[in-house]
Amino acid sequence: MEQEKEKKFVVLFPGQGSQSVGMGYDSKDDETVSYFLKRADEVLNFPLSSLMFSGPEEELTLTENAQPAIFTLSYALFQVMKREFSKSGKELKNFCVSAGHSLGEYTAVSCAGAISFEDTIQIVRFRGKFMQEAVPKGEGAMVAILSNLEVIQEIIKNKENVWISNINSENQIVLSGKKSAVDAVCEEMKEKKIKFIPLKVSAPFHCPLMEKAREKLSKVMEKISENGFDFPVVSAHTLEFYTKENLKETLLYGVVAPVNFLGCIKKLHSMGFDTFVELGPGKVLSSLVKRIIPSAKAISLNSAKDVIEFAREFSVGSSR
Repeated sequence: MEQEKEKKFVVLFPGQGSQSVGMGYDSKDDETVSYFLKRADEVLNFPLSSLMFSGPEEELTLTENAQPAIFTLSYALFQVMKREFSKSGKELKNFCVSAGHSLGEYTAVSCAGAISFEDTIQIVRFRGKFMQEAVPKGEGAMVAILSNLEVIQEIIKNKENVWISNINSENQIVLSGKKSAVDAVCEEMKEKKIKFIPLKVSAPFHCPLMEKAREKLSKVMEKISENGFDFPVVSAHTLEFYTKENLKETLLYGVVAPVNFLGCIKKLHSMGFDTFVELGPGKVLSSLVKRIIPSAKAISLNSAKDVIEFAREFSVGSSR
């Protein structure tokens, strides 16, 4: 039993911003990925898979499209991993815990069996739509600042309409808020010679300005059935484990609350986890993990082929 414990790893699921035209195309012939791509199209009554493969990019990047696209590919790749573990006589749920970044938390709880694929893809589609609508276009903004949390907290402590929305690593903090307030902070950053990167987003996520989105989403969530968890999932909003009882409350809280990815990874590492596997498009989370815990093993699996190779290597390693 102790040997199995040492072999456990963290599965990480990415959030919005990881999407790109062509995502999933190299995995479309895998039977499991193909099934969930088709299922997504059917449930949404919308050719999501075509948008993922061919774009146009400006349509794919719309929040209400990007979120179900990232969720679908990430979920499908997890099911491929589950399938491959089963082939070697292992149950994936015995070897993993999970976490996600923003949208990725929905993927994590769905992969853990707490909400069905069909319900989750509709939730994230609505979530994207409601977040898009919560603040009129052009009135909100987000900026990534390459400095530590204490410095940024000091800068914004007496300012209105600007909040910390993401703590991604020791030296990457994201602010959200009204555009005028965010612009004013950026001017102060220039004066202090602190590097920052304005983000190309359609709304100021993970701050109190998303309250309308949270209220609308809560009505959608009322109709959803929740189940138990097949494996543990940590929330990057509360830094606590999800339960069937706190599931909806925690997901809704995350709409208006900051993402503390740094704290989440540190918590998991303190529990003994040193292997982190990002499933889905992009390499954002694996890159952040390497910054947070340089000694950790952090890999990104973007395709069915990548996942199959990982599962086979893990199977060989864990049987030694």
